[in-house]
Amino acid sequence: MDPENTIEAGEALKTLEGNISTVMSAYDVLQSYMYYGRTAMCVPELLADNAKIATSNSNRYVSEYQNVAGSHVNNWQVSWRIIGNVNYILKYIDDVEVIASDAEFEDKRSRTKGECRFFRGWQTFELLRTYSREPGHTVLGFELGVPIVRDAFEYKNNLSDLHVSRATVAEGY
Repeated sequence: MDPENTIEAGEALKTLEGNISTVMSAYDVLQSYMYYGRTAMCVPELLADNAKIATSNSNRYVSEYQNVAGSHVNNWQVSWRIIGNVNYILKYIDDVEVIASDAEFEDKRSRTKGECRFFRGWQTFELLRTYSREPGHTVLGFELGVPIVRDAFEYKNNLSDLHVSRATVAEGY
């Protein structure tokens, strides 16, 4: 039985409404407690000694407050999920058939593409802030940042498709 509350990506991206809904899913991911729902705001403050742990905190964020090795913001999976989704939209949105009866169709398509480009740039920036150095502040010449991915990922049974080289910090910024 096919699930009634899901749709294949190929089907969803055939319509402008499906593309807009996919962008909305990126906004939804941001609400996760592991990202902007809590962690992305509170962990940096704890690591920087800008916040204190209350005695009744039920032992959450103690490692971050003590700045234990390995305690950091973990936005890798969420950011790449968003980047992957918006790259698919940007690849296929121009193939969506224009609806003649929708006077605002081109405006909606253009706005959707703009939101996707914003998400891709913003999430790449968030990954750079978390997993690399700032430009001009490299350590021992290590200046690699994160991969810059501008294309939709389509795996075609070739493991080399999985490899994306890291860009330099300067290229990322």
